[in-house]
Amino acid sequence: MKSPITLLVIIISFFECKSQEINNKFDQGIDFKYSRIYYKDATVIESNIYDSSTGLYKYNENNFGFGKDKNVSTIIKLKEKELRSIYQSYLSLNPKYLSEYIYKEGKLLYKSTIEFKTRQDKMLNNNDCSDDKNDQERYAELETLVYRLIVNSPAYKKCFYWEFIKK
Repeated sequence: MKSPITLLVIIISFFECKSQEINNKFDQGIDFKYSRIYYKDATVIESNIYDSSTGLYKYNENNFGFGKDKNVSTIIKLKEKELRSIYQSYLSLNPKYLSEYIYKEGKLLYKSTIEFKTRQDKMLNNNDCSDDKNDQERYAELETLVYRLIVNSPAYKKCFYWEFIKK
């Protein structure tokens, strides 16, 4: 009688381990950092920085004495489903470069980057900028997805409530 019960326990624990292994592949996989920075005369005037591993979102606006500077931080933990969606979009869009730079008259006005990082510290980024219009569009689509998920989160709406007040 003991051997069938022992066999059953071994079989059940094997399936639990296999199932857990499949579910944890993503958990051992990818986090990302996202930044969107605006410049004026080589000086940062506004920055939005997000780290999915901590959920920390930082917004800074420098007014250089013309009003109050804004420095706001909040925790925005994206759901696993949202993180998977971002990573799957990255895989399907397959942008060569994970950045966008906008220059005017040789001066940097805007820089956006997404840096995927495995939890084993393997970097999946390239901060060079593409001249290929299709690659730029693929990056823009990925960036838009990331930005929308952050901005539409309840934590963002609570912290930055003034952005949602109808004028």
